[in-house]
Amino acid sequence: MKRLTFALSLVLLVGCKETPPQPKVIYSKSSTPKTEAKKDGTLLTLCDLPVQFPGTSVLLFPVGEVALNEGSKGGADFSSSRYDSGVSYQVSNTSEFEIAGNLSNIKFQGSPKDSLRPLTDKPIRIERITYLHGLAEKGKAKLLVYEVQDNDTNQDGIVNANDIRSLYVSTLDGQHFTKLTTEYQELIDWNCLEGLGRLYFRAIEDLNKNGAFDKKDKVHYYFIDLLSPTWTPQEYNPLP
Repeated sequence: MKRLTFALSLVLLVGCKETPPQPKVIYSKSSTPKTEAKKDGTLLTLCDLPVQFPGTSVLLFPVGEVALNEGSKGGADFSSSRYDSGVSYQVSNTSEFEIAGNLSNIKFQGSPKDSLRPLTDKPIRIERITYLHGLAEKGKAKLLVYEVQDNDTNQDGIVNANDIRSLYVSTLDGQHFTKLTTEYQELIDWNCLEGLGRLYFRAIEDLNKNGAFDKKDKVHYYFIDLLSPTWTPQEYNPLP
């Protein structure tokens, strides 16, 4: 009985042991993060029905993956008995001016006669897309802001939520897809001031190169002129 109690206590002790947080960055000799992504055979790539933001003519088609049940032969099971077994075939959630989800791409269609054009041909994970409607209502520009993971910064072979989050901007039709954050800097937050035509954002740099973001690292402050032909981030320092 004592052995059983000791063994059970040991199991509980091991089970309660906290798992150390995984680093978001693993530094290698190469200065460019890897972008290769693994292919999971249990995932099915789907495209949601199109989204059209109010007052616009462009259609956006969110693309993502859903997990399916595996059949006895190791493939996805599409039998009628499992087709409606609680699996969601929706890859995004939309509100009036946002699209959110775990997306691998967005396809754009400018008019019904146009073919669909993908945002990018690179491995990417899109968390959120925001239409800057306030800026558009002022007649200044029709732009989209993206929060994404675009590099396998922790080198686990897949681009996902465990990698650094970056900030991008593009025109409403997905053209001029431009990265705003610096490599190896994690996006904290952003805000658009429509009256000024500016987008402000903060990012944190892994200053001590320990692979995690903590209080020993540095927060950077930036803004861009959304009305400029080139969206070049300008760093500023609000703290003395």
